[in-house]
Amino acid sequence: MSKNYHKKRNHTKPKTLKRLQTHRISGVISVTRHGYGFVTPEEGGKDIFVSGRDMNGAMHGDVVDVVVLPDLRRDDKQKGRVDGILKRATEEIVGTFDRNKHFGFIVPDDKKLRDEI
Repeated sequence: MSKNYHKKRNHTKPKTLKRLQTHRISGVISVTRHGYGFVTPEEGGKDIFVSGRDMNGAMHGDVVDVVVLPDLRRDDKQKGRVDGILKRATEEIVGTFDRNKHFGFIVPDDKKLRDEI
């Protein structure tokens, strides 16, 4: 008779990660035509990458408050999320007005302004 031996698996829950540290900076955001941006910190240092989904309405040239996210990949690239717009760089936007059945919106001519207004 042969016996089947199975390695006993450890089904315990993984240890809870310590609360990840974040910090805030402010700086000017440069937005690419692809929709993501880079914030140049006012106090100097490396630029912080901001993905398109983390822009929170920021436009090219705005002064923004950014929450710098912890580096989980450990690739030495700082990533952040716009938490507030401190000063708008653009007060007038030129674009094409499109009318829908229920509302209208402006599509900006400047390709760095990707969101409809």
